[in-house]
Amino acid sequence: MIMIKKRASFSLIEILVVVAIIGILSSLLLPVLSKTRKKAKTVLCKNNLKTMHLASALYADDNDEYFTPYVTGINVTWDDLYSDYDGRNLSQDQREKVRLQSTVSADVKKTNELYKCPSDSIERDSRFFTRSYVINRSIGGGGTSISRSDLTQATITPFHTTKIRVYNRLGEGNNSYADAFGDVILQSADNTSTLYPGLHGTWSFNYLFCDGHVETRVYSAFDVSDWDPTH
Repeated sequence: MIMIKKRASFSLIEILVVVAIIGILSSLLLPVLSKTRKKAKTVLCKNNLKTMHLASALYADDNDEYFTPYVTGINVTWDDLYSDYDGRNLSQDQREKVRLQSTVSADVKKTNELYKCPSDSIERDSRFFTRSYVINRSIGGGGTSISRSDLTQATITPFHTTKIRVYNRLGEGNNSYADAFGDVILQSADNTSTLYPGLHGTWSFNYLFCDGHVETRVYSAFDVSDWDPTH
């Protein structure tokens, strides 16, 4: 006589217990994963700023110790001037465009990601490249700039930081610089302005300082005088 073994099966209660356990584990792990993603974006943003510091140093080496202006009289912005050192090697025609269009080579597209903070999720016109970062206006004033010898408080003066604007795009002179606390104002497509809650924590942004170090700081931690490198 052939004995047929019954296949073991799970009861409804056992299945519900497993589902409940999975739900509990998910609720515990998701906040951890979310924090990890946010931390990774903060680290990538800091790396972007450090790369910009290197580009600014190389530019100063080649220009009598002077840093880049935020924009020149022929529409060339500080990020355009960095292209000789960040691998993009933009042509003069590309530099002089009001904003850099996305119809460029794959290599240039890839390098342009350097200028977009990973935490910047503002939707913009897809025809142009996003620029999340700006230069301190006291360092690169319109058409002029300061030299390394002018830096008297390099450890406390921001060099580059973020400025969230719908119209902040690579190669565009508008919104290419920051004044004291100017990086915390969000400007939308209908030209309304509100305080931005921060990219890397509550009211927190990443700042590249003139001496090359990068910190995540609450914007209110700065005095207005901190933005003047010659103060």
